[in-house]
Amino acid sequence: MSKHICRFCNSGKISSRLLFDNFPLAPQSTKNPRFENFDFLIGICDECFLIQQLSEVPSEILYREFKNDVVGEKLNNQKLSFFKYITHYLKKNMTVLEMGAGNGFVVNKLAELNKSIRFIANDYNLNIKNESSNIVMLEGDIHDYEFDDIDIFFSSHVFEHIADPTYHLKKIKRMLKIDGLYIMAIPLFQSWIKKLNLNSFTTEHLIYPFEDDLIAFFNNMGFEKVSSEVYLDHSLFICFKKLDSSPKPILAKSKQSYLDNFSKNLDDLSNLLLNISSKHKKIVLWGANTSSQLLLNIMNKIDNLECSFAVVDNSKLKINGYLFGTDIKIDQPDIITTLSQKDAVVIMVGTFDDEIKRQCALINPNVKIYDKSFICSD
Repeated sequence: MSKHICRFCNSGKISSRLLFDNFPLAPQSTKNPRFENFDFLIGICDECFLIQQLSEVPSEILYREFKNDVVGEKLNNQKLSFFKYITHYLKKNMTVLEMGAGNGFVVNKLAELNKSIRFIANDYNLNIKNESSNIVMLEGDIHDYEFDDIDIFFSSHVFEHIADPTYHLKKIKRMLKIDGLYIMAIPLFQSWIKKLNLNSFTTEHLIYPFEDDLIAFFNNMGFEKVSSEVYLDHSLFICFKKLDSSPKPILAKSKQSYLDNFSKNLDDLSNLLLNISSKHKKIVLWGANTSSQLLLNIMNKIDNLECSFAVVDNSKLKINGYLFGTDIKIDQPDIITTLSQKDAVVIMVGTFDDEIKRQCALINPNVKIYDKSFICSD
């Protein structure tokens, strides 16, 4: 019997499946080098089949600073697509609450076009320029507040960060009116894990639910699915309605084959990195995030490495900082212009790979680029 308790069904029957030992605590940049690490452990519940993190990093380490800038065409379009998805459910004189509003990209657009609706923007670190009189700013943990008049509660890429989803949903259910809606955008984990998106398993993500996991969980908590929509290979948009009665239980399907395939792809990735490191003098990793941390974690287990490493990122909030867990300073992508034919760029950020590869080719069309197509196909 495992000492771990499932974050969805509270079962103690959880099997350990993936271990990244000595892994950096946080997928971010720091002003000065920081080297705290832990054993990053992923498991799966044998009862409800939820993939979840069995370790946990304190939230004050992960979320002390605002770092959620929106960079790139795909991410901008994701925000716009989610905005349109929410708009479909808006009606006059509603009260709508966003958890994890960040820089206010979505809530500001909604408020601007729906003046009769009262919006509440919540986050630990609100970085929003409030230009609308119908937005109320709410700093801190949403669970510390009490409401009973919310028509729609929504969030984008926040739900997977919640340590106790059951407590969270009970709290939000009390805030919602009968027939009130819970709408979320969440990483498309089913696709991400299948396609070896190295940002799938990050220390910030405590749960990795597929759509059937969410349907089963929300159903058990007194909600029913209204609709869902997939945004490219990036996000799942899904809407649930609060019921005034308990629906019949729904069961999710096993996810074991996804973790087995991910583990096999990691073995192939290790072999590829060994080959890359033997061929190239300098290796540039694109992305100051979990993907580069994982690549370096694998590289550090290779004996007698003679190549050097650099990390580049498009985020202005990360450039000139240090990738957590290393003493590597984060550069702007323009340094790729200095690379020779003996050097290489590794682009394994996941859903943004194609966009980044185009950018890299414009900076230096002669540089050798490695991506996950060298080890797995879509």
